[in-house]
Amino acid sequence: MFLPHAPTCEPPRKHAVTLVDLEEPSLRHYRSGVTVETREIQPQAADGPVPLSLVSVERDNLDPALRAPLAKSLGPDRVAPPDAFGTGPDVGWRSVM
Repeated sequence: MFLPHAPTCEPPRKHAVTLVDLEEPSLRHYRSGVTVETREIQPQAADGPVPLSLVSVERDNLDPALRAPLAKSLGPDRVAPPDAFGTGPDVGWRSVM
């Protein structure tokens, strides 16, 4: 969790995408979706509401989808193995910042 008062130069959206990029294996071809929702909470010891950003990052690996039509049209023996296209999971991360 990143505290709202913690110094950061990046907006929550970019910070969350950077976190996923650092923690997950790199992919050659992927699609990312990012959603950000802002809420305010009222802690007992605080003078006023504290904003929180709820960030969700979904990353889909497109490499198998790129290889499949080639393997179907040319034959699997004439197309590079899946490792050459890139392997990795589809991931989803949720963060509170």
